[in-house]
Amino acid sequence: MWWATCVITVMLAAADVSSSHAGERPLNAPATADEIASLIRNLSDPDYKTRTYATRRLCGVGMAAYESLQRAADSSDAESALRARRLITTLDALRFAGTEVSIAFSKPNIDWHDEVDLRITIFNRSAYPAKIPFEMQPPDGDESDAKQVGVMLDTAEWLYVTGPSGSEVELRLDDILMDEAVGEAVQDRLAAGPHRTLAPGERVTIVARAFNRGWARFPLLDHGKYTAILDYTPRWQDSALKEAKIGRVLSNAAVITVDEAAPAAVSRHGVEADVVIEVDADVLVARLTNRTDHALFVNTNFGHSLPFAEGHWNFESSKTQRKASIATQANASWEQFDPARLVEVAPGDVIELTRTKLVDVKKMLAQAGVPKLSEGGFIYFGYSNRCDRRWQAREGQALIADPKAPSILQNPLPRRMLSTRQTSNRLAAEILR
Repeated sequence: MWWATCVITVMLAAADVSSSHAGERPLNAPATADEIASLIRNLSDPDYKTRTYATRRLCGVGMAAYESLQRAADSSDAESALRARRLITTLDALRFAGTEVSIAFSKPNIDWHDEVDLRITIFNRSAYPAKIPFEMQPPDGDESDAKQVGVMLDTAEWLYVTGPSGSEVELRLDDILMDEAVGEAVQDRLAAGPHRTLAPGERVTIVARAFNRGWARFPLLDHGKYTAILDYTPRWQDSALKEAKIGRVLSNAAVITVDEAAPAAVSRHGVEADVVIEVDADVLVARLTNRTDHALFVNTNFGHSLPFAEGHWNFESSKTQRKASIATQANASWEQFDPARLVEVAPGDVIELTRTKLVDVKKMLAQAGVPKLSEGGFIYFGYSNRCDRRWQAREGQALIADPKAPSILQNPLPRRMLSTRQTSNRLAAEILR
């Protein structure tokens, strides 16, 4: 998975030592108090293989060896104490140790746009405290976007979701800079991430809300069955511990069926939008398709500066590059910003950005310095918008202090706004002749 996680490090030499030799027990077998004591003594054994096996075996024993390791960490045997302290650090970094994890979707069937939750139930079946990588939900319930993102990121670290085709579904995260609290939640995970200690016999359920529709989500867009499995294995640096899957916790498989798929125009790969131009009789039309799986706001206030979007007819050849703005006002100000032209576009839907007569496109490009079209070349349309919450944050007091600024610009803009540069397909410039 892509999210940052702790790396479990055990200080072993580079040479590989088999995890099973004559007289040695499997690394993950239960251990008696006498065996644990013997293994700890062997941490300072002169024989390298003996020391290495003892280290690996104590990792496999896990929390059952913790108290004995704590005593050994204070012993007078310097080498044994050092190795014991390293092993304590390793065990402190383990997650889910001694737990059983079960997961379930809140619904068995959905349509692609329906919201579904994922419930993760963790039971500590061991006699020792277990650390789990989640923050607990407050009693009154926190329905904020920041909470949703936080829990989804905690979940995604260990969750594998496969779609009807058998391919893995990747977590999708909206722009965190559009909300300060969401950005802080993400930064918390990058720094260390939350954890809670689960007492022996304790059970807790974490709800990953809006699993497929929230700010952070696994998009379930195609018709058919999706399967989710929580699979945690410490990221051991030692090959023997990796091969033995020491510390692995594997949940059941949760299955959900999507009955109605998303429109074909909705991207399965995170594309935001497409702009396409085509000739309609004597007119050149530019249309934009929302390719996201959520409604997207598109700024169709065109001008030469913020908060207006930029729209340009472009000419390009091997010798020349020119562009001509479709803005009708050269010096539009905030007071000309029309809230009605901030258009909400449903997933897969199309809006028309501009419709210009061919003769007028030719005239606009000529005024921009395009030579005769006999040299060939291409025509395309470019769209760019940076009027979003980040722009509002930068403007700050200037917006609030200006009585002419529309209220829509002084209040938080929709967080899902198209704020990237889009370039259309290209048509041969000969269509303007």
